[in-house]
Amino acid sequence: MSKIQNLQEELKRQYQLIYEQNLLADFFVQMIEKLTGDTEQSTTKTKEIDKPTVSTKVISVPKNIDFKNFRQVTDKIIEKLEGGYYNPAWHGTPKMGKSGETLFGLDRVNGGTLNTTPEGKEFWKLVDKNKNKKTWKHYYMPTGSLNEQLRNLLSIILGRSYMEFSKKYLKPKSFEIVESDPRLKFHFAYATWNGPGYFKKFADDFNRRIENGITDPSELYRSILKARKNTALASSASKIEKIFRA
Repeated sequence: MSKIQNLQEELKRQYQLIYEQNLLADFFVQMIEKLTGDTEQSTTKTKEIDKPTVSTKVISVPKNIDFKNFRQVTDKIIEKLEGGYYNPAWHGTPKMGKSGETLFGLDRVNGGTLNTTPEGKEFWKLVDKNKNKKTWKHYYMPTGSLNEQLRNLLSIILGRSYMEFSKKYLKPKSFEIVESDPRLKFHFAYATWNGPGYFKKFADDFNRRIENGITDPSELYRSILKARKNTALASSASKIEKIFRA
C-alpha cells in the first residue's frame, strides 16, 4: 500500500464521524439551494501544486454546537461572502486596508481570541504547514482534505462564538426566534464573523423589536437587513438578500 493510500486510510479512521456529519450538511445545503433558487456552481477549479500536509489530530466538537448545522452555514458564508486567502506580505492591496493574513474571513491579526482557541491555533498551524507564495495567490481556496479540516475547524471556532454572543447579547425569546428561522440565524451567524461589536449592535436592535411585539420572522428579517445596510457592512446585506431571494 502506497504512502498516499495509508494517509487516506488514516484520515478515514480519524475523521469518520466528521465526514458522516458533512454528508448530512451537504444534504441540507442542497435543500437550501433548492428552496432559495441558488444553484450557481463554480466552474473554476484550482489545481493543487503541492500535496497538502494534513493533520491526524481528532477534532473534539463542543456539545453545545450543532456541528452539522453550523458547518452548513460556514460553507455558505465562505462561498458567498468571505472567500479565500489573503496575505498582506505576499499580495497586499490598499482595498484590504489593515486586514491581516486572512482565510475564509478569519483574520490572523484582527481575529482576537478566535485565533487563540485550540481550534484557532490548529487552523493557523495547518495554514503555515501548507501555504506557499507560488500557489497561495490572493483569493486562493484550499482543496481536498486540507479544505475539509480547515472548514471543520472554522465551523467550531465560529459556532462556539455564535453561542457565546447569543447568550450574552440576545434575550431568550429573541434567540428562540432566531434559531427558528434560517434567514435570521444566517444573519447572526455572519455577525459572528463581523465581531462582537456588530453582533451586539444587531442584537440590541432585534431585542427592542421583540419587546415591541414584533415577532413575525419575515418582518424581523427585513428589519435586520435594513439595520445591516445602515452600517459599514452594507455591501454584505445585498449579498445575504440575494441568497434568500428576499
